[in-house]
Amino acid sequence: MASYVDNTLARHLPAPSQNCKFVIEKVENGKASGYFTMGIMIEGLKPVTKGDAEQQTFTDGFSGEMKCTFSNVPVY
Repeated sequence: MASYVDNTLARHLPAPSQNCKFVIEKVENGKASGYFTMGIMIEGLKPVTKGDAEQQTFTDGFSGEMKCTFSNVPVY
């Protein structure tokens, strides 16, 4: 993540996935259930090949999404 911070310590993160969202589908007895979708960050996916000495072999950014569900989470 250090590659996203400049000399003034300001962060310049890559754009998140446009499909990111948080959805509460129902609330019963003070407990919520639903799902959220988040972008997946990729890092270090470029293969190392002969001749890569002293060159950047890592890539980074966001690729794809992951959908996660939650249920019976207390709401305060």
